[in-house]
Amino acid sequence: MSSAFSTFSFPTTTLFGAGSLAELPKRLNSFGIRRPLVVTDPGLLSTEAFAALLKALESERQGMARHVFSGVHP
Repeated sequence: MSSAFSTFSFPTTTLFGAGSLAELPKRLNSFGIRRPLVVTDPGLLSTEAFAALLKALESERQGMARHVFSGVHP
């Protein structure tokens, strides 16, 4: 007998949608994260979306360290 549905479990909260990027600095602070690691592929580095991510990190972090790893291959 097979089931008509599937279950996917992931142990972390995923926040997405309009305005979610503005929540990032507050979330990092709530977890005590001081040096976030951003993992991406090289194709995203020059996009507006990636620039918005960096801007959100820098707005609240005021120059705090962050590291970008762009060696992921799609």
